[in-house]
Amino acid sequence: MGGGGGAPSHTTTTTQIDPTVKQWEQQNYNYAQNIANTPYSPYTGQMVAPLNSLETAGITQGSQLAQSNLGMGAINQGITNANQAGNYSPLQVQAPQSVAQVSAPGAYNPMQVNTGTWNSAAAQQYMSPYTQSVIDAANQNIDRSLAQTQAATNAQAVTAGAYGGTRQAVANAENARNADQLKAQTAAGLLSDAYNNAQSAFQADQGRSLAAQQANQQAGLSAGLTAQQQALQASLANQQASLANQQMGLTAQQANQQAGLNAANLGLGSADLLGRLGVAQQGIGQGNAQALLNYGSVLQNQQQNENQWAYQNTYLNPQQWPLRGLSAMESAVSGIPYGTTSGMTVPNYSNPVGGALGGAAAGAGLASALTSAGAMNSWNPWGWGMMGAGALLGYMSNS
Repeated sequence: MGGGGGAPSHTTTTTQIDPTVKQWEQQNYNYAQNIANTPYSPYTGQMVAPLNSLETAGITQGSQLAQSNLGMGAINQGITNANQAGNYSPLQVQAPQSVAQVSAPGAYNPMQVNTGTWNSAAAQQYMSPYTQSVIDAANQNIDRSLAQTQAATNAQAVTAGAYGGTRQAVANAENARNADQLKAQTAAGLLSDAYNNAQSAFQADQGRSLAAQQANQQAGLSAGLTAQQQALQASLANQQASLANQQMGLTAQQANQQAGLNAANLGLGSADLLGRLGVAQQGIGQGNAQALLNYGSVLQNQQQNENQWAYQNTYLNPQQWPLRGLSAMESAVSGIPYGTTSGMTVPNYSNPVGGALGGAAAGAGLASALTSAGAMNSWNPWGWGMMGAGALLGYMSNS
């Protein structure tokens, strides 16, 4: 509105929302209203991973170990051993009073060995029992050779045409005589060898018999000398045994003293070892329980990650997805120009009635714009109020 010299005038500016934009805004409003009216849907999945079997086993084992006093048996036994070590008295070992006397043996009387005499009985005993078998085998070979020789002689006679004659008979007789002579020579040689071998064996036995007699004599001399030496050695041994008895008594006392010290040290060492074993047993039990807890924690962490993933992807993201879509739609609409503006200048007549009508029209136009934008409903009394206010202002500006 304005005024001045000459013909007064005023400018009217009207802003209108693009119908397409108005439609989009209304759709966004409706979409947001639907989201707001959606009932709350709580997440029913698992949010906190429960204790798994390994963790439960670790807790149970750790609790049982704490209640069972694992390792205390070895520790208590170590305390008992330590107390026994302090009061341990080793068994005393008494040295022998005397050593049995050793008597020297009497003079040795060796057994005499006699030899036999060479005669026909001895010759028959020493000769080989297989001599006759060897002679018989040699005779068989000679007879086989004679038969071959006779066959050859007969063949020659047949060839000469003198078979059955005197010359053949003489030749066959000569062959037989030679065979008999060879048998006699062979038997004599074999018997002679057997006799000589028997005599040699007999002489060897004679020599061994003589050596045995000489040995027996020497044994008698050696036995007498040995008996005297043994008697002297027995006396010396008795004297040495007496000295050894005294030394053994002293050594036994020292051994008993050392045994007491060793037993006490052994008891203390056993007590220390049992104590350390008990502590180690407790540590192993606790370590096993902790290992179960650690392994179970890995599984629980994995289950927790899976629970978090399921909550994010199966519940939270679907819940937020409509809001993301609404935000994207609002961003798209907000980038479009809101509306168009037009202006008109008209003379300013001092007409209160016309001003009132113009103000009312302006108020009605504003109310219509707000109603179309969804700010108010068409039946809202605020529209009538805006029209009245516009009429009043128009009347006042023209009065």
